[in-house]
Order: sequence, then structure tokens, then C-alpha cells
Amino acid sequence: MNSNYPDRMAPVFIENFQVDFVRNFRRVLHSHMGLETAYVVSGEAKHLICPPDTEPFSLPLTKGTYYVIPYGTRHSFEDGSDDFTVINFMINPNAIDSSLSADVPMEQIEASLFAGQECDYSIPCNRHCYDKSGTVLPLFEELLVLKHDNPAALRGMFRAKAIELLLTILNCNIFDEHKAKKEISELVRDYVNIHYSERINLDEICELFHYAPPYVSRRFKKNFGVSFEDYVQNLRLTHACDLLLGTEMTVEKIAVKMSYSSPSTFRRAFKKQFGVTPNEYRMKFN
Repeated sequence: MNSNYPDRMAPVFIENFQVDFVRNFRRVLHSHMGLETAYVVSGEAKHLICPPDTEPFSLPLTKGTYYVIPYGTRHSFEDGSDDFTVINFMINPNAIDSSLSADVPMEQIEASLFAGQECDYSIPCNRHCYDKSGTVLPLFEELLVLKHDNPAALRGMFRAKAIELLLTILNCNIFDEHKAKKEISELVRDYVNIHYSERINLDEICELFHYAPPYVSRRFKKNFGVSFEDYVQNLRLTHACDLLLGTEMTVEKIAVKMSYSSPSTFRRAFKKQFGVTPNEYRMKFN
């Protein structure tokens, strides 16, 4: 199908499935029974995601990104461009395994997909993924052209495509999932170690790496024993000490260089950390 998408397409409903091709997508907070998968084929928008167990967060949606939203997660789209277009595929887990209900946890769906096989990874949910290899888009495109005179056969085709799509998403994101579980906090730390003197915050860094801030915050605290904010503060103050002892820069200039909002804010943070003012530190150790 490539990029020859229809100007308009009515939703295709088949038992346990729904396929939509939607231009200029706008939607207020909502949720669905079962799984919602979608692929952005053009344009951009802001995606607000409200998982049941974490704080809401917003991520950018751009061409080539896709996502999986499980049952119970509310989400919405804001500030979409005029060409914002998605292929949307709704899946009732009952279609994958008749023993499943629409509101089962994602772990049960994965267990059915893996047919009892052990797997250390999971289908990425409630976050955005980028189709680096270009292997995910064709599966969504094929859903738009599935037609058959026999409803039972069409259900079987949709089921096969649903399983293939979910397993492909899993396979494409095994490396990213590995980073999410074991390396995302290190990526954030490395970024901070380079950009500590700039005005940075966790939301902006998470947007850069396409991860949810609450998740990254928990991983960072677990792996390094301090919060992201405390890590940035400690790093800036450590480098401020080097500047105090190794240069003749004024306290005011050091405060600016370390991206503090004001010299007084820098002085308060410094004294809280070291028990002396920046000038006292300089006189004591020079």
C-alpha cells in the first residue's frame, strides 16, 4: 500500500476487531475495552497518557511512531497538525485466546501469545516507539485492505494479523525494552553529565529518549540511590567547587555558569550541601 492511503475510510468492524484510518485526529480523554494499537502515518500531535498507577504524562507523536494502549489507560490527543493521521487497530483479547476477557492485564495477553514459553520482555505499553526498521508500518497498512466475503475467514485473518503485529512490536522493541529496564537511567545520567551546566529538566530529557518521566524517575532513583533532581544539584555543586578553587570567577558568574536561577539560590544550595558559603569555601581550601 505504501503511502497511497484513502482520503476517507469508514471504520471496519469485525467481531473483536475494529480498524480506523483517521485524518485530523482529535479526541478527549477516553479509554477502551481491550487493546488499542495505532501508527502515525503523517503529521504530529501531543499525546496525553494517564495510566491507572502513575501520574499523567505527555509525549510527542510524530510520523513513524506507534503505541499500544492497554485496557484501563485513558489518553487523549492535543494540538494535532492538520495532516495528523493514524491507522488505529482495536483488539479484544478474546480474539487472541477465547479464555481472555477484554479487561485482562497485559501479562495474561502476553502469556497467551507466548503459549507458555518463557520470555523476559514485554510488549511496550503506554509509551511511544519508533519504527526504525520500517517493519511495523506494513502490518498496519495490510489491515486496511483485508477483505473477504466470508466473515469467519475475515475474523481468522484479523486474528492472525493481530498476533503478528503484537509479536513484531515485541521483537522490534526487545533492545529498547532492555534499555528501558537496565540502561535508561544510565542514558539519562550520561546526558546530565554532559549538559549539567545547561537548563535541563527530566521531562525534556524523557521526551528526547521517548520514555515516560515517572518511569525514568523511579529507575534513576533505584539505580543511583538519589533522585534525578538531587543528582543534578550534586553534580553542579561539585563542579562549582572546582571553579571556586581553580579559577578567579566570581560567585555570581559561577551561579550563572551552573544554570542557577540567581546567585542567592546558588549560595543557599551550596551552604546546605557543604555547610559554608561559596566564598568561605574558597578562602578555606585555597
